Amino acid sequence: MACRSGCSCFFFFLFFFIVSLIHRFHAQTVSLPKTFLLPVTKDASSLQYLAKIRPGGDPPRPLTLVLDLGGPQLWTSHAPPTRLRVPLRSVECLSAANSGDERTRRGSTCVVISGNVVTGLAAPSELSEGAVTVESSHAASIPAVHKLLFALSPEYLLSGLASGASGMLGLGRARTALPNQLAAASGGDRRFFLCLSESDGVIAVGGDWPYFSSPSSGADVSKSMVYAPLLTAEPGSSGEYSVKLRSIEVNGERLTLNSSSMQLSTVVPYTTMESSIYRAFTGAFAKAAAAMNITRAAVPAATPFELCFSAGSVRTTPTGPAVPEIDLVLQSEMVRWKVHGRNSMVRANDDVMCLGILNGGPEQKHGVVLGGHQLEDVLMEFDLGASVVGFSRSLLMSQTRCKDFS
Repeated sequence: MACRSGCSCFFFFLFFFIVSLIHRFHAQTVSLPKTFLLPVTKDASSLQYLAKIRPGGDPPRPLTLVLDLGGPQLWTSHAPPTRLRVPLRSVECLSAANSGDERTRRGSTCVVISGNVVTGLAAPSELSEGAVTVESSHAASIPAVHKLLFALSPEYLLSGLASGASGMLGLGRARTALPNQLAAASGGDRRFFLCLSESDGVIAVGGDWPYFSSPSSGADVSKSMVYAPLLTAEPGSSGEYSVKLRSIEVNGERLTLNSSSMQLSTVVPYTTMESSIYRAFTGAFAKAAAAMNITRAAVPAATPFELCFSAGSVRTTPTGPAVPEIDLVLQSEMVRWKVHGRNSMVRANDDVMCLGILNGGPEQKHGVVLGGHQLEDVLMEFDLGASVVGFSRSLLMSQTRCKDFS
């Protein structure tokens, strides 16, 4: 381009220089990693899984939150100092799919319903936004995610949560849940990995995550996962993760049951089954255990379990106690969630171990709700874009645990 005068050339290059600076400053200030890493711990008393985030503030005060795999939002009763109320008539308010008529109850502020799925309590909460810092896969940089939506809830909603917890961290399919928000902020994939442990686990949100390598073999565990399609979430639901359940097998013997569904839950500590399924399942498990010369034992006091065995009659294997193997057959014969002794049994005391699966009652919505104990030391991937869930075999089979990835 030719300049007609020295003055016009000066202003042209000045304009170009300013635009370049703005572009560079913008790229440096809003650039986010494609993957975020959140360490997960387990509270021994409540058996709940916990993660921490750091809201804006000087200094930032970490918030401990209980993981809710199917939860629609992040809610807390502790107001970060930099939080901003979301206006009622805003795109952010409309994205909160569960707000309903409650949005109009506090004047111009957007109000949503937050739920404590542990106790069943729910309460109107102010939808807010603010900067939140989460760990990233880039150790040199821990950036803040600006304008992350969360709900400010009343203190009484904390009832039933682990000591020190100030809210719940929803990982569901809703637009206001953490995975979708982080993906939108960073431009990363709408998917996340979850690996729970009795000690240290991890959540990895995004698509640029380093390999989940087994320390014993070096093999990438995420490359040998089995996938099942997620069932369509019901309108108005929080976006829970559930799959089709075709059948259940105990040591290869198939139970007679109608096709059902299975929900994955980090809030339920032990798997529950609908009553009729539970009766058929425990009968088959007791029969298979007797065939393996495993001795029944009296149920210890103060335990929720109904089927217990003498620990002295059970051998120990790399995948836990040598008890009947459970196969949860999903949408096809090739897609099976195998439950070995480490995930099926719970040590009640030195002499007794019990089947860690409970009667969920006749009104349980899903035939099976797979609880936290059964999810541990299994790598799971939730691909929200493809609407599938992937899962590995027990990591113990490759001498690996979830804590190896944390």
